[in-house]
Amino acid sequence: MDDCKLKGIVEWSRLKPSLIKLDQDEREEVLIMLKAQDMVSALSEIANDIFRPARKHGYNDREINELIDKCGTDKDGDYYGPELIGLLEDKFYIIMNERGINGFF
Repeated sequence: MDDCKLKGIVEWSRLKPSLIKLDQDEREEVLIMLKAQDMVSALSEIANDIFRPARKHGYNDREINELIDKCGTDKDGDYYGPELIGLLEDKFYIIMNERGINGFF
């Protein structure tokens, strides 16, 4: 079990008695907040596993590499695929910044 899951279980066990005292709407709000942490973790994973390799060392994924090859090259032989991924990464971070959540990862 990874540290993040273990931490979540410990936090949950500490919260559980408090949650029992809450009404249904309050419990749902707390659960939404706990899920928000999972969402930030998933967004961080997207940033590191999807966008970062295009800038750093390339992909180990055959399907991604095949799609990059299909994008073709410019007159210098540089692939358009990494440029496209870079544009998507920029848009990803713009959205994160607009919502004030980029500082989490």
